Amino acid sequence: MTFLKQCIKHIFQYESKLILRKYKPKIIVVAGSVGKTLTRDAIYSVLSKKFFIRKSDRSIASNLSVLLAIIGRPMSGVPTLPKGIKWKEAKVTLELVSWCVLTAFFALRCLLFKVIYPEYLVLEADLDKPGDLRKLAQWLSPDILVLTSIGAIPSHIEFFSTIDHYFAEVKNLISSVKREGSIVYNADSDNTAHLANSALAFTVPCGMAGDCIVRGTPFEILYSAESTGKTPTGMAFKVSSDNIESDIVLFGSIGVHNEYACLLALGVARDLKLNTKDAINALRQFKPIIGRMNIVAGIKDSIIIDDSYNSSPISCEQSIEILSRLSCSGKKIAVIGDMLELGRYSTEEHKKIAHLLAHVSSVCICVGIRSRIIAEEMQSLGLPNNLFGGLAETAIFSVDTAFEAGNILQPLLSPGDIVLIKGSQSMRMERVVLEVMRHPENSSKLLVRQDPEWLTRE
Repeated sequence: MTFLKQCIKHIFQYESKLILRKYKPKIIVVAGSVGKTLTRDAIYSVLSKKFFIRKSDRSIASNLSVLLAIIGRPMSGVPTLPKGIKWKEAKVTLELVSWCVLTAFFALRCLLFKVIYPEYLVLEADLDKPGDLRKLAQWLSPDILVLTSIGAIPSHIEFFSTIDHYFAEVKNLISSVKREGSIVYNADSDNTAHLANSALAFTVPCGMAGDCIVRGTPFEILYSAESTGKTPTGMAFKVSSDNIESDIVLFGSIGVHNEYACLLALGVARDLKLNTKDAINALRQFKPIIGRMNIVAGIKDSIIIDDSYNSSPISCEQSIEILSRLSCSGKKIAVIGDMLELGRYSTEEHKKIAHLLAHVSSVCICVGIRSRIIAEEMQSLGLPNNLFGGLAETAIFSVDTAFEAGNILQPLLSPGDIVLIKGSQSMRMERVVLEVMRHPENSSKLLVRQDPEWLTRE
């Protein structure tokens, strides 16, 4: 990052600190490895019914979205970068400088004049590289820290020398929680529970097992009857808090990530002493985010489970577990892209995915260099021919790009098939969904990464 960009970031940070000091909003920070954005939105859904609240927008370089949320500058104004350029690689341009200056003056206006400022800020904290949370913790003190699941091999582990180094970053944020603050956490995640229980702050465990203050039941998959058989439509589960138990039904998406987001949001509501029934009613209106195990109608009366937003070992395992549970009259097909930023753990984690898929999918299309490991491992298992319903010779495919995967997938589809599509962000697995979705004209509403900045990238 250039000296000028460093200066701009420090200016934004200094102005953000002054804004927080002036308006004193309650700060809720969401951190963890999996499900942060969904949890942030679930919390927003609950609190926005009672408070004036603002949430951080999509994540960009080094928690810049946190600063912009505090300043109140929408992400829609961030300049579109040239094709193939990431924020951390961006050169200083006139457009970028103009945007930075306007943002700085926008913050200055908040400081010089009295504006209507949110009572609560819900901020998503990213841990993409060493120092991200340590630097954030140096100036930001959450009233409530929400910790989502952290898998055995966390996301972005490639950039950390050891897993303990990764955990040390999270502990920096835990230590920054205000003395009277709280930590709401996913108690079903061993790593998350260990980190939360090491803190001095008051804790609110949320989960489906153990001694949880906010508890949920294993979710049920909902179906509708169609000519091609049962079609998944959503999920249902029970939640309980303060001796109040109620049902929550979510349509359009399936997965334990949705339930954990709801449980953590209820944990925040409980910590703030909000009415539990009101919080549950708010969650009934909560809409899952696109690209996270969303149900999309496919061509030839097939069903697509679109999990193209991102991928990590724990989220990929959860997705395959859902595929194994789904009922269908046709084939179960998995289109799996590389899991990136795993470093020395990459080979072993991709092999684990191969063993899971071997017992679930009838056809597997592996996308990317790293996913070749999945294809090779599945082939080495000596799977029986009848597992693939007559497609034994070509049931396992390995291709380089999402475009190739989409072209292979189209002729394989038949009525009643269910297709899981998943991969890390840079694999652009939404392009596979676009190739086989029944209504591609609705892609801007149904798929991730449809804004101009992404559409112009290779």
